[in-house]
Amino acid sequence: MGKKAASANLSVSILLVVPEGVDHQQAAKDFLAEQQQNSQAIYFNGAGETVKIDLVREIVSHLGFSRGKDEQQSVVLCGAQTATLAAQNALLKLIEEPPSNSQVILVARSGHQLLPTIVSRCREILWTSPANQADEKQQPSAELELLQKFLAQPQQFSYQHVIDLAEKLKDRDVAQKTLRSVIYQAATGQTKLSPAIMKNLSAALDSLEKNGNVRLVLEHFLFAIHRLTLD
Repeated sequence: MGKKAASANLSVSILLVVPEGVDHQQAAKDFLAEQQQNSQAIYFNGAGETVKIDLVREIVSHLGFSRGKDEQQSVVLCGAQTATLAAQNALLKLIEEPPSNSQVILVARSGHQLLPTIVSRCREILWTSPANQADEKQQPSAELELLQKFLAQPQQFSYQHVIDLAEKLKDRDVAQKTLRSVIYQAATGQTKLSPAIMKNLSAALDSLEKNGNVRLVLEHFLFAIHRLTLD
C-alpha cells in the first residue's frame, strides 16, 4: 500500500482489507500515517469483537456530536467483517452520508462477507504491512515474474502450464509472499488488474493464511483466472 494508493478526500469511505492475523487498529494507524492526514482518528472495536447495531449507533451518535466542527476526523471500525446484518445495514446508511468533516474507515480481514452495497460505496484498499512492503520492493523473484506474466495474459497459458505454475508456487511461504507482492503492486498502481482478478487474489491469500492446501488453493485460483479470459 503506497501513499498515493488512496485519496485523502474525507468524503470517501475506505474499506481497508488486511491479511489474517494483522492487528486492525495498527494497520489503520499505519495507513493514516502513509496518507499524511491531519485528521484525528477515533477507533472503535479494537478488540475485534462482533460488531452489533448498538456499536454502529454509538458511532453515528459520535459523528452527530461532531457535525459543525472544523476539526477533521477519521472514524475507524475494526473487525468490520464480524458485523451482523443489522449492523451492516446501519453502516451502509452511515457511509452513504458521512458528515462533511469525517471519514469512515472499515477494517476487515481478507475473505470478508460484507454486503456488496457496502463494498461498492467504499474505496477498497488491500493492505500490506510496512515490513512486507519493504520485502515487496526487492528484486522480483522468478515466481513473481511468472505469476505476473500469467495474470497479464492468462489465455496464453495452456492447462499444463497453469498446473506447472501451481507447482512452482507450492511452498506456502513463497506462495503467500508472491500473492502479497502482486496485491501490493496493484494497490500502488504499479500494475493494473481487474476487480475480478483482485477478488480471486484476495480469496486465495485468505485461504493460504487459513492453512488451506497450498496446491489445491493455487490451482483453484489460477484456473479461475484462466476461465475469466475464456468466458
